[in-house]
Amino acid sequence: MKLLFLIMNLFLFFVFSCTAENCGNQEDQQAYEFGLLIQDFVTKKSTFNLFNLIDGELDNGPRRSFALSKSFGEIFGSEWTLEILNNKPLCSPAGWRGYFLGNGLLWYTYFGNEINSQNLKIYAINGANQEVFSTQIGWKIEDRYLHPICFKSDWFDDEFSSLAKYFKITDAKDFRGYPGKYLGREINEYAPILTDWCGGNDCPKISLGTSIDKCLGSVTKLQFNQELNVVVEETEYQPSYQKGYRVIKNVNQKTCVLLAPSIKSPCLGSYFISSWEDFGGSMGRLYSYGIYGLFNLPKAGKQIIPLRYFDNRNDGLNFLMHE
Repeated sequence: MKLLFLIMNLFLFFVFSCTAENCGNQEDQQAYEFGLLIQDFVTKKSTFNLFNLIDGELDNGPRRSFALSKSFGEIFGSEWTLEILNNKPLCSPAGWRGYFLGNGLLWYTYFGNEINSQNLKIYAINGANQEVFSTQIGWKIEDRYLHPICFKSDWFDDEFSSLAKYFKITDAKDFRGYPGKYLGREINEYAPILTDWCGGNDCPKISLGTSIDKCLGSVTKLQFNQELNVVVEETEYQPSYQKGYRVIKNVNQKTCVLLAPSIKSPCLGSYFISSWEDFGGSMGRLYSYGIYGLFNLPKAGKQIIPLRYFDNRNDGLNFLMHE
């Protein structure tokens, strides 16, 4: 059955190729025709065919199983549809992000090393309806919201590399994706450590977790707009930037313990969190998706610690569906 739909998709792809504009090179020409194919499926309101153009789960957008369980109109509103169909696809990419439709509502690009039509995939659909698992915006402790700096992002390569080196963790890549399983094993102390890229006495220290005393920031500085965010002031070691987060889903204690099986302290709370940082410029927001746990640790007190990271929101939700 999957083969049949693939053949149908390729047939429609080549039909649209006959009427496509000349974009000047093979890469852009194929992307232009792929955009026409997307618009055809949107016109026909075919969620199934649209998601056949996605490899696995979207980096941003509805989870596959959720989208396919609903009608097209329940996922994509009329305004979204009109915006996608309003203009023909462009003949050039928007930098490293690839190609888009509807002023950025839908993004697609090439995956893999070869520039061919089979490697074109949709990777983000913005503005569509998604599942809601929690109505709370931020994580509250003692009637106070945790500060966004509490949630360490998984793309801090230098910090994770330094922590791996200090605690003699041989697989730094695995540690960055599954830090919880190293708690109580290689990581047997929780006080902040000095980094290997800064040698002065005034150098900032790093740790895997963040103490609750630091996490409970001043409420007056926090902003609430469907998420919790704040401006982090400039220091000697970093420019000013924006940072924010939102609770996606509560995580039960059993899952929290399974993600940190060697730690001796009980899990006092756990959430699946979407966090981001924005230093300005063309990069925009950098997102991180992780499960974090609250632990009362020996000599370190209560800390929020990342337990596992995911490539996107949907991969995390799929993992938690098996709780």
